[in-house]
Amino acid sequence: MSPALAERLSKRITLAAVALAMALHLYIDPAAGWAIPAATAAAFLVSWMSARRWPSAAPAIVLALLPLGPALLTMIFRVAALNIFYTLLLAAVLGSLLPRLPLDRWALPRWWTLLLGAWALTLALGWPVMILREAGLRLGTLRDVGALDSWAYLTTPQVESWILYVTITQLVGLLWLDWLCADGARPAHGLWIGTTIASLVAIYQGTVDVSFLSGGPWPGLQRAAGTLLDANAYGTIAAFAGPIAFVSIPSLWRGADPSGPRAAQAAALAINWAGAWMSGSRTAFVCGALGTLLLVYELLRASRRTDAEARDTS
Repeated sequence: MSPALAERLSKRITLAAVALAMALHLYIDPAAGWAIPAATAAAFLVSWMSARRWPSAAPAIVLALLPLGPALLTMIFRVAALNIFYTLLLAAVLGSLLPRLPLDRWALPRWWTLLLGAWALTLALGWPVMILREAGLRLGTLRDVGALDSWAYLTTPQVESWILYVTITQLVGLLWLDWLCADGARPAHGLWIGTTIASLVAIYQGTVDVSFLSGGPWPGLQRAAGTLLDANAYGTIAAFAGPIAFVSIPSLWRGADPSGPRAAQAAALAINWAGAWMSGSRTAFVCGALGTLLLVYELLRASRRTDAEARDTS
């Protein structure tokens, strides 16, 4: 098999696997009902058609809504169905990426293609095996809420829902990275903007009312969950959003005053760091520390290059 054919097959299998995983998740999750699958189909179609018309703006808007979606959907559907909400939101993300996503190749850097393409193929081929291991060969077991499948006393649909949620999240994330690399001029504005808004909510939760737009165990643990209904997930994306915002903001700035972007960069970094801290997530702290250290390192390197160029021209 030629490398080009292998690359094409891995990309097509990944796309087919994520579509099938989304459909199966909507079928088996006990919280789905009929309204959430209908909303998922509508979100996918609207984002896909919008991205065909506005190929840059539509993905940015969808990605900005992604961190805010769980809290918004909880208010709309009156149920905190976190796993299935992420499938709805990620279906919208996938729809917004498809019009400009290469279908026959990976746009990732070559070594990334080898490693991440192999990981995508592992997920795509592995999740059906895990579903069969949990449910067996009888299709009726897929939705059997009376069958306990785990030492944690979770039902078969709950375990399957978690498997599919983890798979969908990683596969759509890999496809998003591929979409970014297909055109190097696509900064990740939508994601950091939405996450910064979620961080403002987290700061309010941590300083005023920890139950505001939150739920589950997090208010009792005094941990801010932002708008994601999950303090660990929120804290991690906030930790990444701060450095991403810092390097992305200058590309948005059109003013003549050079202090403007610097103030916005510092504010975005501080807001997301404060939110990540209030989430109480140790993973977020590690990710934020690494991201900030790398950011400082690159700033120092850029400063040295600027000084060297100034000396050369003087």
